[in-house]
Amino acid sequence: MAVYTGRLAVALPDRINVWEVAGAKDEGGAAALAARVGGAVGARAVDLGYRLRKDRIFAAAPPEKLLVAAQHILVGEGRKLAACAFECGDTRRREREWVFEATVTCARVDGGPPGREGILVGLANGKVLKVNILVHFVDGIFS
Repeated sequence: MAVYTGRLAVALPDRINVWEVAGAKDEGGAAALAARVGGAVGARAVDLGYRLRKDRIFAAAPPEKLLVAAQHILVGEGRKLAACAFECGDTRRREREWVFEATVTCARVDGGPPGREGILVGLANGKVLKVNILVHFVDGIFS
């Protein structure tokens, strides 16, 4: 399971389903929805339920690592981390793939503009790297 700014991804045995905050697409995004919830006294009630996106991402097996960003799903297996768009339909259709020098032990979405988020990746050899979804290059943060 992975959570990021109004999105929830769940890996099932044969696919990955993505949910989003109900009403976020129609009403200015999850940030606008969150601002309304924390609004003034007397504000109307807001449904914070999730709705299943129409896009399904099929997978041969549940991934070891699963991350969700604004427009991408990131799956990790061993030394590899791959980015797939929500519309890709299958985890084998990858937009980007990074192969690291050691096994990926930890990965977190660091934030950024939608579709261009940064990912912090911790490796088994102790290195911490920063990856951008749109760029193949990797920046070393800690060695």
